[in-house]
Amino acid sequence: MNLVEILKDVPIGTKLYSPIFGGVEFFAIDHTMEYPIRVHVCSSKNHTDWYVFTNTGAYSYFENAECLLFPSEKNRDWSTFKVSKPDLPELTPCICFDYTRDGAPYIPGLRYYAEHGRCYCSGKTNGHASCWEYIIPIKKYDFENRTFDNEDNYGRAKEEEEI
Repeated sequence: MNLVEILKDVPIGTKLYSPIFGGVEFFAIDHTMEYPIRVHVCSSKNHTDWYVFTNTGAYSYFENAECLLFPSEKNRDWSTFKVSKPDLPELTPCICFDYTRDGAPYIPGLRYYAEHGRCYCSGKTNGHASCWEYIIPIKKYDFENRTFDNEDNYGRAKEEEEI
């Protein structure tokens, strides 16, 4: 079983489960790393830690251990896992914004999508990419009313429910 293949199109923020950490959020697949699956764990209200897993779901340095990353607490069967919505194609034009950035209200900007809940910085089409609370494809953004359907958000906007 190759979890990198299973998770390759999963949007950032997808809720998963690990018996080590409890609820986790999928963050990224990094093909350049020995432990390519990266997840975030909310350890307190204001602090998030990240951890890595192997392509078989073993926890980082314990490569020969059993899988410790699952679709949910009750579902330990990856063959039943369904991606809730496919990731956007890379370079999709998007509106990106946070409610605040560096303590100040942030103005929406046009960016190109870089996959897995990130957009390229400064309007570029490669290089460094950043996470945003809201990443809305331009086709789905109502410019006249400055609104969008939350289902069209590919960013990291926090849900009310804690994981």
